[in-house]
Amino acid sequence: MKSLFKTLTLSSVLLLSAQAMAGDKGPRGPMMSPDAFPVQMLLRERVAEKLALTEAQKTQITALLDSAKANRPSRDDMKAKRAAFKALMDADSFDENQARALLAERSEAQLAHLKLTHQVMQVLSAEQKATLADIKHHRHHRRDE
Repeated sequence: MKSLFKTLTLSSVLLLSAQAMAGDKGPRGPMMSPDAFPVQMLLRERVAEKLALTEAQKTQITALLDSAKANRPSRDDMKAKRAAFKALMDADSFDENQARALLAERSEAQLAHLKLTHQVMQVLSAEQKATLADIKHHRHHRRDE
């Protein structure tokens, strides 16, 4: 009887954990919201055509993206930051000051990304913003199917 109970308990735990792991993770994992749309996508031919971007708008968006790219940390810097996060998690004791410093850096990067997205959105007209919202909506629902 005890072995039956243990077997049922273990199988229940495994089944529930498998269901939890297979949950809806969204379009690109659990962290990406339905509204997420990389601003670089605006310059792709199909999206630019649907939005009817003018050459001036394409030039402005390209300039904004190039400026952001120049200010972005190098791959080596990003790799070092990931290693610092990993070292923090693997350490025997938790260093709260180091954690706060790493989170502050990450927060600054997120703020820069939000500013870039806002600047790019200001280049679009109201009609183009509405069209982009439709594209995002369609894209989100298509991924749910």
